[in-house]
Amino acid sequence: VPQLSRNNHRLATQARIRRSPSLCRPVQTCFQTTSVPRGYCRGFSSAPSNGGSKPRPDPFARRPNQKCDPYGQGGKPLSAGDAKRLLATVHPDWVLEGDGYKNDGDGDGPIPTHLTRSFLHPDFISGSSFLTHVAAVAQMNDHFPSLRLERKLDSKRKQWSVVSTVSCNTFVLQGLSHHDFFVATLIDVEMERPEVNSFILDESQS
Repeated sequence: VPQLSRNNHRLATQARIRRSPSLCRPVQTCFQTTSVPRGYCRGFSSAPSNGGSKPRPDPFARRPNQKCDPYGQGGKPLSAGDAKRLLATVHPDWVLEGDGYKNDGDGDGPIPTHLTRSFLHPDFISGSSFLTHVAAVAQMNDHFPSLRLERKLDSKRKQWSVVSTVSCNTFVLQGLSHHDFFVATLIDVEMERPEVNSFILDESQS
């Protein structure tokens, strides 16, 4: 993936969102009701919620499968090949990783479980402010990455650095879905906004 300038990458990312059906694929639930959160193929308990007449979603119901397929992936995480192809649609700093990669048996190599990117910040408050914007993106799209903020010792530069890490993963699939790449793309766009970009340090500035 070529190293694009910030402005060109922002424009290219926005164009990919508009034209990519895989990135824009909406999450669908298996029940026609607004009371069922996205992601899980939830059954219903017989007991009404809060004394009402409507049944309560069961958070322990089965995971997505070929019949109940809210992610459009047959209840399976993305294969290594598909994840690598989608990696080209996000900023080059995103990486595929995961402890103990699994094999889907299709001969497509091990399956990465997380899509991760780290960001440098001038101070801890800036890192916290940046993650607030990332959290807003996640909340608005109902898909939630893991967020971490820490002060790390850079052994090469022999100095302390404030680093935030965003790790996208679809827990119910035990791997990656198209929505992880969609949220990563939205984070790429968000960080190009001047008020958000001010919280980020380039490696040359660190």
